[in-house]
Amino acid sequence: FVQEFASAPADGITLLLETLRGVQLVQSTPPSGQTGPRIGTRRAALDELGCVECLAACAERCADAPRLLAQAQPGLLALAVCLTSSLNRSRVLALQ
Repeated sequence: FVQEFASAPADGITLLLETLRGVQLVQSTPPSGQTGPRIGTRRAALDELGCVECLAACAERCADAPRLLAQAQPGLLALAVCLTSSLNRSRVLALQ
């Protein structure tokens, strides 16, 4: 399943990287609304962790994952930004 998800036509790695980048952009915008800043920030950090965990699972189970990560439009920048995450687990997975 993971190999089918990661490669064309599903192109799951690119979709995960785009989702990760979107979550990171939400984290960088100032909070507004009724959900306090801590709740929104915590939710975004957990969403970021979920994306990184999925990317790590793809990397472990799909031989083409490193190539797909390097060729994807959001590329490795989204993973590099995870190195400054507020969650230790996200930082560790991004380094792996």
